[in-house]
Amino acid sequence: SGRGVMSRARDASASRIFKLSPADFGRMQTAVRERLRERGSSASDEVLPEYVMVMVQNQKTQAQVASELKAFLGSEASPFT
Repeated sequence: SGRGVMSRARDASASRIFKLSPADFGRMQTAVRERLRERGSSASDEVLPEYVMVMVQNQKTQAQVASELKAFLGSEASPFT
């Protein structure tokens, strides 16, 4: 399908069934890294994307992820998700 990996992840998370193939996991982590850079993240280039992926794997909601990211991204956390 033409939908992006982050869109599929949001849909899967909403249904609480969430399995990413290794290839999708890598693409999603790259997309997360790029989104963080766009927002001027001052955190390590690898640590914050890994943290986001752990939250995704633990089926955190978008609101929970945004709340956790506020410490790193401030007001940019909500648009990130």
